[in-house]
Amino acid sequence: MNSQPHRCPRCGSVHVKPTSSSYSMPLGCLGGLLFGWWGLLVGLLGGEKIKLVCLQCGHTWPLPGHADAGCGCAILIIIIAIIVFIGGC
Repeated sequence: MNSQPHRCPRCGSVHVKPTSSSYSMPLGCLGGLLFGWWGLLVGLLGGEKIKLVCLQCGHTWPLPGHADAGCGCAILIIIIAIIVFIGGC
């Protein structure tokens, strides 16, 4: 079992705190621009990312060994491609 505390890669501080988000603002804005107000729901695809934040310098980085839900961007690209393809026909 690894009980060694996480250290900030920038300043070396051990004063770090985990944070998580359940909504991706950039994906929500992109979805809103492309699909109207229903597109704001696209921001939910980029959620559930856990990051560590240094309380000394404010640097953020992904939690080591944590698998993010990285398929959200791929799903968004597929949806956009399908809509563009259907709109072009």
